[in-house]
Amino acid sequence: AQAGVTYYYQLEEVERNGGTTTFGPISVRAGGLTWWQLVALVALGGLIAVIWARGGKRVKVGPPPGG
Repeated sequence: AQAGVTYYYQLEEVERNGGTTTFGPISVRAGGLTWWQLVALVALGGLIAVIWARGGKRVKVGPPPGG
């Protein structure tokens, strides 16, 4: 990466059944992330981890039962 250059990234989730979901794009300027770009990357990473842990199945996100 070159300092001062903006790069664009897009994440595509590919499910076992062939379905796809696209996230992004987000932009990253070489030389450091802004706080909101870091939050977006962490959130996407968490989403990927949940999808992977669930075997690619869609899960409902919300308050715990009885809460």
